[in-house]
Amino acid sequence: MSYYFYGDDMKSRYFLPLILAILVGFLSARIVYALYNTNSKEKYNAFILEVNKDNNFFRKENKNNYYYIDNKEKIYCAITTKINNLNKIKKIYDSKKINTSIKKVYITNTEFINSLEQYDILLSNAYKESDLLSITKVILSSYEDVVLNI
Repeated sequence: MSYYFYGDDMKSRYFLPLILAILVGFLSARIVYALYNTNSKEKYNAFILEVNKDNNFFRKENKNNYYYIDNKEKIYCAITTKINNLNKIKKIYDSKKINTSIKKVYITNTEFINSLEQYDILLSNAYKESDLLSITKVILSSYEDVVLNI
């Protein structure tokens, strides 16, 4: 009879701490997951080619490639994740004597970043001016649809 008593004492001695350890582990995992889930918006680096506001030529000739954001006029003519691609596009606008500047931005929309990386592959392999400009037009349209929700 002492064997059963000793076994029951052993169960109660280890059973309660085991249940408490599982409960504490579960609660701490829920807390960590909740903290991670609220801060899971990653920021991805991207580069935007912005046309300076004093370019009246650009506003008259290429109205399909610029956007207005936050009631302030900002003219974007290219968005990419690779600076080499942006430099190729910048050379095109520089040859047309359109004053542009490169801005680094952070984008949190992963859907847009995934499609932008695919477009960057196309931009890397394109060399003709018409190809580069048509790809950037598609990218800007995607930016408008996915990120700005216009």
